[in-house]
Amino acid sequence: MNSTHCESRAIRTELFTTPISSEPIPAAEIDEMIWLEPGLARAFNLAPLRLESVLPVRKALRQAP
Repeated sequence: MNSTHCESRAIRTELFTTPISSEPIPAAEIDEMIWLEPGLARAFNLAPLRLESVLPVRKALRQAP
């Protein structure tokens, strides 16, 4: 396989949401946490799965009645 060829692969992922009543704080194996506004996501070095799949789903959930 040469460096210009990229095979498509299916990735299965699960997303979970929960309401929060206070500000989350990093603990245990989580060293750092930031709030990420979807409109600013491209300024960060995020994986394509997060940019192309997770953030759009999260945005749709926030807009749902």
